[in-house]
Amino acid sequence: MNKSEYKKVIIKIIEEIRWDLFLGHWKINVKFGNSDSSSNTSSEARLAVVQANPVYSNAIITVYPMLAKQYGDNTDMLREVITHELVHCITEELYSLSTNRYSTPPEIQTANEKLVQHITRIVRWNHDPKEYEENKKHTQKNRRGPSQMDVTEIQVPKSGHGNRSTARVHSERTRQTKNRRTVQMQQHKDKKDNNKGLE
Repeated sequence: MNKSEYKKVIIKIIEEIRWDLFLGHWKINVKFGNSDSSSNTSSEARLAVVQANPVYSNAIITVYPMLAKQYGDNTDMLREVITHELVHCITEELYSLSTNRYSTPPEIQTANEKLVQHITRIVRWNHDPKEYEENKKHTQKNRRGPSQMDVTEIQVPKSGHGNRSTARVHSERTRQTKNRRTVQMQQHKDKKDNNKGLE
């Protein structure tokens, strides 16, 4: 399979699997990386990586050349790798909250319940394909527009460094963390002031 056919196969796999994972409302972009490892990880070769933003329901999947080298025309293994990356879209919110020291138990509990419900829908629809197909048709009909693809390829910068989308995802997480920290600090200050008034 040549490079152009390979890209079409990957995009088709993403488009199919996203529906199986109840990610039909997500905007997913795919990049085909120029090197076998991302700049922000160890030097080990990677097959693919995802940057998921559950706040805006969008993700960028970067597919590295090692995926084609390792699995070539083996579509079952290509599907497995892509499925793994797309599952990160489902788990990202809980992961982000659980690794943020300023997250509150109610925030983590809410994210956990959302994750469990999401998985419940996936399992239920695997047992009730009719309901799955009806929901898929409804979601496709109400999406941004019939002519706009939901999975699109974006170009990798020549320098091989991160892109603006990555920076936006990172800055959104940083902003959320700062906002949460500010609220918690204000609550702590208010509690301290209330305790002084009682003395």
